[in-house]
Order: sequence, then structure tokens, then C-alpha cells
Amino acid sequence: TDLGETEWTPEEFDTVYSEFAERGETITRIYPMLPMQEGMLYAHESNPDAWQYRLVNIYELDVLPKEEQLSAALKRLGEKHEVLRSAIIYDGVKQARQAIIERKLPVFMEDFSDREDKEGAVYALREKILSENYDLQKKPLFQLYCVKKSDNSCYLLTATHHIIVDGYSAEILLEEFEAIYNGEELPEVTLQYRDYAAWLEQKDIAKQEAFWTRMYEEELPDEDLPLDRKRTEQQDHKGDLVSRKVQKFELKKVEEFCNKHEITPYVFFTSAVTALLGRMYDSEDVTVGTPVETLPPEETASFTAFAASRFTACSADFISESNNPIFLVLLDKSEIHK
Repeated sequence: TDLGETEWTPEEFDTVYSEFAERGETITRIYPMLPMQEGMLYAHESNPDAWQYRLVNIYELDVLPKEEQLSAALKRLGEKHEVLRSAIIYDGVKQARQAIIERKLPVFMEDFSDREDKEGAVYALREKILSENYDLQKKPLFQLYCVKKSDNSCYLLTATHHIIVDGYSAEILLEEFEAIYNGEELPEVTLQYRDYAAWLEQKDIAKQEAFWTRMYEEELPDEDLPLDRKRTEQQDHKGDLVSRKVQKFELKKVEEFCNKHEITPYVFFTSAVTALLGRMYDSEDVTVGTPVETLPPEETASFTAFAASRFTACSADFISESNNPIFLVLLDKSEIHK
């Protein structure tokens, strides 16, 4: 079709197109999802209420903008970075796709100026946003909340999904949103995320695959974690998610530690888990597989996207002293940190 889709049936296409049209929205482009996005979609379909890929950030501002100012800035940001207007189309089609939608990105205004515990109230709002059903197909995947704190201050919350935005992109979005709000003119982007997706799909990864195959050509040790229960005779791959909320005072300590050692919370928690696995395995060498961000050349430095490699692996060597892993040394030696 003119919109880029060739695998849907005419009936599927008409149904999807009509669904968006009924909401006053128009599909302008359809293109394939990347493998990492497909994994996130699978996680969403398996557990629609899970939070792990929902991103809600809170910023405190010494200004109280008007709704029309925020809407205008967000509209311009969505025009520049079309991925913010994405929809993940999977319901009613045989092949899931992502699409660019001509739609309005919403701004919600709240007033907490009369609340005694304003900070507690805004964190409760964040949890409410996270708890609401993220409909990847029907609802905008980038939303803005402005919470009045006083006559000259507010909290600004951005709500999005990791399937379209990553940490690298979040910094770009915040900087550009501020620039647009202040009336600055930004250069147009020469590439959009769909260009990156096409580049990645066509990229020859034979050299990278050969490298990692050589690195792990020796059979990995077949070690089991200590279990609370006896394994079933037949492996069924059934599992569960175990979550633990990090308390506010704990998170503050983690943030202070990360700032001091110039690492991200992801590196901190990954290293902590790696250290724990090392103790449980009683091993000084632990290999952990993890998806990582990979961006094409410099011309993509100004576009926003979720970018991930198909696969990679990283390892952290333990430097022991009296058989006790040294966490700081682990961070320093970890390839994730580098």
C-alpha cells in the first residue's frame, strides 16, 4: 500500500484504518517492528498490567506554564519526532506493526497547590498513571501532565512507553521541549526512527555474530541456582515475576552512589544482581546477557527513538578479597560500565 504495509489483508487494513478514523486520527505510515519491540509487545500481551516498560518521569519547575503553551510546544515536538505519535498495531491483524499516526498528544492539567503534602501527592499521581492500562494501539504513547505547585512553580510529568522511547531519547526530548517552550528554533531532523528501523533491518550483522560466537564457543558451565523446590521432571518454562518496590530513602542513596561513581541506575542494579549471582553460583566469573542501545552514525544524534541491538552479552569479572566480591571493583571491571 501507499502507507508501507504489504502483508495485511485488505480486510485487516480497512478495519485498522477505520478504527483510527473513528477517533479522528489518520495513519500516515506503517512499518515493521524491531525484535526488541516485539519482545516488549509480547511482555505487554502476557501481562497488560505490568509496569516494567512504562516510563513516568517527574520534573520540578520554577515556572507555571499555561496549558496552551505546553500544548503548542508538545505539538511541535511531536511534529519533529514522529515516533512520539506512534501506535503499536497488534489487535485484529496477523502481523503486528508500528504506525505513525496524525494525532494530538495530550496535556493534562492538575492543581495540587492546596495539598499539604504536594510531593507525596505527585508521587501518588505518578503511581496512578503507571497503574492505568497502557493501550499500545489506541492511546497516545506520549503524554504530558502539569501539576500546579504554587502560582510560580509546578511539577511536570512525562508519561510514555519504552517501546518508543529510551534513556538516550529522553534527554533529547527534555532539552528540545524546553528549547521549543522558550521560543527557540530547532533544526529539522534529516532522519526519523522509521529510517533507523529500515537501516537496522538491512544491516549485515555477520561480523558481530561471528565475534560473539567465537567469544562463547566453549560450552558455558551448566550450573543451577539453589532452589527452594525440586525441579519437575519435564521442563515447562513456566515462571513468574517477582517485584520489590525500592523505598524513597533507598532510591535516594542509590542515586547519590550513582552520581558519585558516574554510573546509571541500570548499571548499579545489574552489577548488584551479578554480584548476587556470583555468590549463589560460588563463582568469580558471571556472564549476563542483556540488550543494549546501539545507534547508527552521527546523523542520528538528533532523532528520538528506542534503539536496541538484536543481541549482545557482557560479563563482569569478580576481584575477590577473602572470597568477598568487591562491588566497586566489579563496577569498574564490568563491561556494561565501559
